[in-house]
Amino acid sequence: PRLYDPDGLGYLSVGNATLDAVGTTSGKVGRFIPDHFSLASDAVSPILTQADFLPQITASATGTVSPATVIDVDDTTGFAVGAKVRIPGAGAAGVAFTATITALTSTTLTVNTAISTDLVGGETVVQEWGSYMGEPFNAQFTLSAQELGGSVTQNYQGAYAKLNPAAASNPLGFAAVNGTTVLALDTSTVATGVFGTAGASISAPLAVTRGSSPVGPYTAVKIGIAPVDSDGVTMGGDSIYDLSVGGSVNHTSIMDPLVQAQTEVRFGRTRISNAYGSELLALQALVAIQYWNGSNYVSLTDDTVTTLTAGSIVLSGYTGNLSVGETTVTAPVLVNGVGKIGLSRPGVGNSGSVSLSISAPAYLPSNTARATFGIYRSPLLYRRENY
Repeated sequence: PRLYDPDGLGYLSVGNATLDAVGTTSGKVGRFIPDHFSLASDAVSPILTQADFLPQITASATGTVSPATVIDVDDTTGFAVGAKVRIPGAGAAGVAFTATITALTSTTLTVNTAISTDLVGGETVVQEWGSYMGEPFNAQFTLSAQELGGSVTQNYQGAYAKLNPAAASNPLGFAAVNGTTVLALDTSTVATGVFGTAGASISAPLAVTRGSSPVGPYTAVKIGIAPVDSDGVTMGGDSIYDLSVGGSVNHTSIMDPLVQAQTEVRFGRTRISNAYGSELLALQALVAIQYWNGSNYVSLTDDTVTTLTAGSIVLSGYTGNLSVGETTVTAPVLVNGVGKIGLSRPGVGNSGSVSLSISAPAYLPSNTARATFGIYRSPLLYRRENY
């Protein structure tokens, strides 16, 4: 078939352009420039957080009448006291409900804030809190090119798509704010996503840049985008420009108040304490994951995901009679962000010391501590001598 105009009033004249049975199809008509971009937030997690993108721990609500601080669920495996939970749509005015777990059984979660909406069963309960500065997280959303009336521009794909979400140099215009504070955002790892007939499903690895000095914590972080393609197409007027990044209002939030209105970002570190004891006994060095609370470093009790491996513990700077291989390390088991690094006993004649540090994860840099074998803690709390 071919497209033709029977009254000759012009190419694609309104109302009478038809197909006949003569000839062959010449190809797609276009290209047409879309009017705007439109965004749809991820229905479960606009921001997927935590180290190495471990799957978020979830449960299914089995029904709880509000107001209640005890939530009935099908299973609490993986949930932990001190961690935060989120239930999309279960908060006041239908926004996401968030609270901290204070106790749990095999089928109930006790939280510090009462839910404000009845749970009929089947609602998703998600355990999470946020991320550390410098720690990667994923922004997840769908971006579509649309015509003025809001229909998706079908041919905005392949060579006709003039915006490549997976290109370098932040083509989606990512930015982050916490209230009125603009946060530096690392966008060096490119996003994934290709435009098709339904738009582009985008997953973008991001991180709030970690500086040398402690800042925060930032408890209401929003991520926004301001894409512009080579034809000058931007976000549509129906989008909510609520980020005001850098004094402008052209960044549309990818967050969804009904699902995940914001996320939390903290300035973290790892602290190892010095340890000493007999060379005939194993030694333990206390280690803690901490974050800056605005005035001091405190232990992060609601981080139930971060782990430290034996391979990340670095031994160096041996002194005295202690040499490489005469003591080995055991990774700590972290409970509420605190654990103990184990060092095996060096044995008779191997007194001395060794430095301890942790090489990973990089967003939780550690100090250097000292483990010393061959010295002892005095049993005396106080001794006074007379001369």
